[in-house]
Amino acid sequence: MTLKEGASIAVIGAGAAGLVTLRVLRDAGYHVIVFEGGNAVGGTWVYEDILAEPDLARVARPSGSCTGLERPTECPVERSMSPPAPSLTPTAGTEPAPLVQSSIYANLRTNLPKQVMQFSDFPFPDQLPSFMDHWAVQRYLVDYAETHHLIRHVRFGTRVQAVEPLSADVWSRYRVTFATASNGGPHSLEFDAVCVCNGHYTTPQIPAEPFVESEKSAEYIPGLTDGTFSPGVVRHSHYYREPTRYQGLRVLCLGSGPSGVDISIDIAQHARTPVYLSGRAVKEMPPDSQAGRYGVVQVPSLRAVIGPRSVLLADGTVLRELDVIMLCTGYRYVFPFLTSQSGVLITHQGRVVEPLYHHLIPVFKWTLPLIGIPFSVAPFPLFEYQAHYIAAVFQGRVKLPGVDAMLAAIAEEKRVQQGFGQQPRHLHRLGDRQWAYNRQLADAAGIKGPSLAIQSVYNDTGTFRKLDPKQYRFREYRVFGDGPEDWEVQIRLSPSMNAPDDGLRAAPSRTITRTGEEAEEYSTGL
Repeated sequence: MTLKEGASIAVIGAGAAGLVTLRVLRDAGYHVIVFEGGNAVGGTWVYEDILAEPDLARVARPSGSCTGLERPTECPVERSMSPPAPSLTPTAGTEPAPLVQSSIYANLRTNLPKQVMQFSDFPFPDQLPSFMDHWAVQRYLVDYAETHHLIRHVRFGTRVQAVEPLSADVWSRYRVTFATASNGGPHSLEFDAVCVCNGHYTTPQIPAEPFVESEKSAEYIPGLTDGTFSPGVVRHSHYYREPTRYQGLRVLCLGSGPSGVDISIDIAQHARTPVYLSGRAVKEMPPDSQAGRYGVVQVPSLRAVIGPRSVLLADGTVLRELDVIMLCTGYRYVFPFLTSQSGVLITHQGRVVEPLYHHLIPVFKWTLPLIGIPFSVAPFPLFEYQAHYIAAVFQGRVKLPGVDAMLAAIAEEKRVQQGFGQQPRHLHRLGDRQWAYNRQLADAAGIKGPSLAIQSVYNDTGTFRKLDPKQYRFREYRVFGDGPEDWEVQIRLSPSMNAPDDGLRAAPSRTITRTGEEAEEYSTGL
């Protein structure tokens, strides 16, 4: 079966995934409407200021408890009250967290170079540096939408409330129910297909409550949000905006991914140093990195909150006099508008969406693709390959296997991943596998896949991000072909490596230019 030209398709979300999906499907001859809850295109790249970052701590419980540990007697308890923490408004945690779409903070710069991030036919402006401020990415998405005349297809201020399949068939049509800021709701329209592009950086993952689901890798930190850490403040990076709000405070950042590394360095500009960075394995900042000079010290993973301003680490160390715990613990996949008839399940504490064929197509609903589920990837190009693959499926140029074959393929992928030691909750973490994944989708759709040059630049960026989690952003790349050595990097060396960013940008600098081959040798030799 196929969707004939002129078929109606709804796209949920006008971020990068929604925009490129709109363009590909529109150009394939379909009638596309995009539902966007906000008032601008860009999704998570539309910066939203938050005057009062919410405190995730709730109500205090009796002291002396260490609920949630397998052997509570091993958990030391802080008997004495610590001095009051410096003022950090608000201190109460009883109010619900605000609905915030964006996770962008004021000083954020991309951790991938523009050459890796851009869509295949729409390069970033030449005058932009390889690693850009967040506003440049949002401007890029606006320019992309305007250049390709996409805005006319977007209904702003419109929130989707429900997506209901109209049949049990894998090629089902759907009723989309929505409300608008201007006319309220509910209203409904029917579509031949629905593409879900609502992103997965909106609902914070908070390791504070035991889950009903039994899992050895369950993330649960007792005392985190039940009032034990009081008068301290527990926050999530989703709501983090300005480091100046942490002036003079002692901060523990929890989370070993890129956001934990970047935010801890950002906060350390104003907080009481050192800022502690806690995680199982800080892959983005190895022990021999230069992190210490930025006021950040790595510590073992957080085991429990044991007092008003004290925490217990995995090695038995107790950190005291903390003012803030900043959770850089990622996000959950959330699709509140999908009904149970969609056959889409969210498992492993919100970290896995299943069953999805190619991390994209629900096994039981082929006309309900979820674009942008994989992480640890170069996102914009991946969205584009997924969109082209979906168009090819809808047009009948790609024939999907049957339901049983899809389920078998998913089971085999899980088996292989776990054989390499990857945890089940990281099913959608592609990492180095993204290149084979992208090429598989591109080949099936009949388009050009990612070049070896882009793959090499991506790998070079990862190497130098680990060596120095701040200065790697002063590398400037140029790609001049498709081969693995068809690129070069210009390395800006600052006279004062301890200077703040503004100083580095203003200070005289010299450069070293290396070709892709030379840069590869240089990376290997470090």
